[in-house]
Amino acid sequence: QDTKHGKLTADTRSRPSNGIYGYTPADLAISLSLKFLKAKELSMLSATCSNYRRACEEECRRRCLKKGSLFHYTWAKLLRASEIVEGDLKGPQIAVPAACSTRRVEVVGAGIQLANGMYVNSEMGVNGRVFTRHYKGELYTIRKLYSGHQLFWYLSKNRQQLYWANVPFMEVSLEEGYPPRGIWGAFNEDYTPPPTTRII
Repeated sequence: QDTKHGKLTADTRSRPSNGIYGYTPADLAISLSLKFLKAKELSMLSATCSNYRRACEEECRRRCLKKGSLFHYTWAKLLRASEIVEGDLKGPQIAVPAACSTRRVEVVGAGIQLANGMYVNSEMGVNGRVFTRHYKGELYTIRKLYSGHQLFWYLSKNRQQLYWANVPFMEVSLEEGYPPRGIWGAFNEDYTPPPTTRII
């Protein structure tokens, strides 16, 4: 209470200082409401103040990671690109990055068991799509690299190359830019059998 003027005043010291993801019911309601906004609305809301910007960026990031999207693109644009890829054509039209693919590569049957699993299209390298899988602190990568003048697919653990496959001279199928379904080779007999891959 303001004893000098005989009226109540707000005690701003009791308010949380960590943005809209604070401790009040209003903060909780706002954070929950962000889950129902699409990319356009999140982008517009993020322009109102720094606290909303951080909250909207975090919401975009959370939903992109949930989709398995780990591409080098701003979170809001990536979320909108993902919506377009999934068929939501209402709203702003932005250029969908080539890396923004919902298709994944599944590796099965590899002699190195931890190399098996689902790989996501995480980025675009100089030679095309790069697929990655993080497992127990290790990074498994499928990408195209040159050996001399010839281009090959390589499946590597961190920087250690495990398996390889030929790249067709002309890729004209719907799976252009993706690893071949079979005919992989192993760099070491200890790594056998080599895997097979399929596009999901």
